[in-house]
Amino acid sequence: MKSFKEFVNQKNTILESEEKEKNWRKEYVNLDPGFTPNSNMKSIIQAFLDSGNIELTNDLSKKVFMPKKSLYLVGGAVRDIIRGEKPKDFDIATNATPEQIALILNNAGFKVPAKADKDGQLQPDYDRSGKHDQKDVRKAKEMNLSFKPKLQQDGDHKIWYLKGRDSSKDNKPFVIGAVVNGEEFEMATFRKDAKTVNGQSEVDFVDNPLEDAERRDFTMNAMYIELTKADGENKKLYDPTKKGYSDAHEGKIRAVGKATKRFEEDQLRVLRAVRFHSRYGSENSMDQELREAIPKFTLDTVALERIREEFLKGLDDKNIDPSKYVKIYAQFRLLSKVFPNVSLRTSVPTQLKNKRDRFLAIAWILQDNPIEKVREVLNGTRTVGDQDIHTGWSTHEKEVVVYLLKLKEFDLDQLESFLRDKKILGLSKDQIKRWVELFDVIDGSQIRSLKPVWSQNVKRFAEFEPNQKELVSWHKKDDDGNNTGEVHPEIIRRNMHNVEPQLRSTILKDINKERLKNMFNSNMT
Repeated sequence: MKSFKEFVNQKNTILESEEKEKNWRKEYVNLDPGFTPNSNMKSIIQAFLDSGNIELTNDLSKKVFMPKKSLYLVGGAVRDIIRGEKPKDFDIATNATPEQIALILNNAGFKVPAKADKDGQLQPDYDRSGKHDQKDVRKAKEMNLSFKPKLQQDGDHKIWYLKGRDSSKDNKPFVIGAVVNGEEFEMATFRKDAKTVNGQSEVDFVDNPLEDAERRDFTMNAMYIELTKADGENKKLYDPTKKGYSDAHEGKIRAVGKATKRFEEDQLRVLRAVRFHSRYGSENSMDQELREAIPKFTLDTVALERIREEFLKGLDDKNIDPSKYVKIYAQFRLLSKVFPNVSLRTSVPTQLKNKRDRFLAIAWILQDNPIEKVREVLNGTRTVGDQDIHTGWSTHEKEVVVYLLKLKEFDLDQLESFLRDKKILGLSKDQIKRWVELFDVIDGSQIRSLKPVWSQNVKRFAEFEPNQKELVSWHKKDDDGNNTGEVHPEIIRRNMHNVEPQLRSTILKDINKERLKNMFNSNMT
């Protein structure tokens, strides 16, 4: 039984919570200019503005209408708008449940994808969460729709589908995807921190941005613009943490609440903190709480594919200086999480900032390792314990990096294989030149190469296009490239036309190796 003091404290807490809930709408920043939705978003906003007109019962004696639902632009788009930048994606949050979102969209003419059943009849196929059809996963809970979805047909430009589920035993739906004219908008119900029991996380829906903001990662990503106008400016900005607006302007990356708690919920946020700080903050101004929290996490619970993806997001971001980014990764010993058990060169040339290329950056970082080790660390799978885990690295990524590293030992005797692999991998001459230029030393206005002969030869190679007509095949070809059936004159001149067929490829390789060298040297004289 609670003591009287405990009872009073609990009652006061409930009253404070109710008062806070009642007054949160009064606290907002008035944006000037506000956010004006693009043409594709307008139909979604209008659907929610009309949501209070949706009848929830067919009983004529007592009509029941849906309470009008609210809609908010949230996350990175809001951050970008405040900073005067153009958003890449538009994520939307609402107090409508996933089923209510579906009903609202359906009422506005949105349809669902369809597929044919075994009898050839089209059926709704709106679950795109990826969890409803996995044979080795528990059966996902169906959406409890109060209507029959309309099926998409040719020419329909507005569709909706279920995009996200939680990891609870029922795989509870919580994100709806809405597509207008090919542009996707993610629509998520406001929710609290996930409840985790025995590794299963379940979302708890709430009906306001205050509680929703508490489970987001950084203050600048926890702001909301209320969407009350399909046409014209939406000016009400809600900043539940009271820090997001100023942090977005100042480029300060700060966790919502305690950094350690945010990182415990998802350790990938450690890498996101580094990427966001590299993007918005100055090198020596990282929030002290983040600086202290980052080293506490090993990332052992993060999938290797997610680690790779997050690292590459930073390398590919045109607004991030790769040398600063890699330096911070190295400072917190995070680079070894991306590339384990290899030597890492962490001092990245400043040239890479203006010659952005993930392949060049990775090759630079890994250049102090034998090729076999590079292949191993960039392999598509990695053995962890007794399991082979997918890393996300593609064969193409691995082979391009290996190719660039092999160019460090460029040799005319390998000209044929370098030409062949360059074509297969699709490397451009500019890409090869940029790789060479990373090794240049820049001293003020002076630029010099530490290996001038190598640099000159590889740049020549980048431009080199051999004349295929000068290369020898066993049989002579006509002007159209067709086989004439006659032995090539060069074979006859060398008195090799009578050799066994199994030896011909070796002979041709030696002849063309010599010819390629001559072409390379003559073209550059």
